[in-house]
Amino acid sequence: MTSPAMMEGLLATVPVQITYGMLLGKVGPTQLMLCAIMCVTSYGLNYWIVIYMLGAWDHVGGSCVIHIFGAFFGMGCTLMASQKGSAENPDNAPRYNADVLCIVGVILNWMTFPSFNAYFAPAAAQEAVVVNTYLALFSSCIASMVFSSLYSGQFKLDPADVQRTSIAGGVAISSVVSIFALPWMAMLIGFIGGGACSTSHHYLRRFLEKKLLITDTVGAVSLHAVPAMVAWVAGVIAVTPLDTTYMGKWSGLAYSSSQQKTMPYDLELDLVFQHNEGNGDTALYQAYMMPVTICIALTTGLATGFVARKIKGPSVARTFSDSIFWKVPEDFQNTEDMGGG
Repeated sequence: MTSPAMMEGLLATVPVQITYGMLLGKVGPTQLMLCAIMCVTSYGLNYWIVIYMLGAWDHVGGSCVIHIFGAFFGMGCTLMASQKGSAENPDNAPRYNADVLCIVGVILNWMTFPSFNAYFAPAAAQEAVVVNTYLALFSSCIASMVFSSLYSGQFKLDPADVQRTSIAGGVAISSVVSIFALPWMAMLIGFIGGGACSTSHHYLRRFLEKKLLITDTVGAVSLHAVPAMVAWVAGVIAVTPLDTTYMGKWSGLAYSSSQQKTMPYDLELDLVFQHNEGNGDTALYQAYMMPVTICIALTTGLATGFVARKIKGPSVARTFSDSIFWKVPEDFQNTEDMGGG
């Protein structure tokens, strides 16, 4: 057991948390356990295909292999495992006290996001990844205030919107772009990611629920899938200029004199990327990464949700009810009984 191996195991749990965020309230503990086991297994399969077989690079925050995979796996699970009509349950709504309390969790995420993104970054670029992540988070906080007040219609802040959008910048910078980005680029990417997160929270989430019957309990699609797509696009754009002038054939002691440019922080194209011919292949395989991940995540998520549906869960009337599995105060029990029947 090594520290990197332990960290890889911890990162494998993040897609499970994203999936749980979409399923909470609609399925039982046994169903959740099945989804967790299959999610980690499917994550490992996708990681092996994308990183080792395809040869893409996603070691700075995992925009595709972690965030997009978790969101789309969760979409497949919730589409198949959720009972019809659960979205209309009156308890499927935020509570103000809970939203305010969740701000504490947002602050903790905000503080730890830079180290999350930078852990597997090349050593010479780790400090830059930390700084760029902080800048992206800072600008996404600004975006949360701007877009939340605009979309509210009353120029007031929506606590649920602010929770997600404030940390969306950390997801939006979680690709190879965090190595290449200058400070102003990181802030721009964070602002775009925050705006995209807020917009999807107000519009895409409703579309998914009404048209596709995909109920996203905590807004995982808004926080993880949409900003991660921003990161993927930014990452492909960042590596597009890499050509033969960056190539330096390794002779065992030094690089050949034909090399004219180096990547930021003296990183070498030949050592960082598996596809390093300098003919656009680096960007091409980075572009392949997201559609491949989505296909694997949706396929495995739908299959897992189909099996989970065969396991008995809460009835539609008792979805989003804590009293089924938790001991709750009597007044809270009475409120649930009145709302859920």
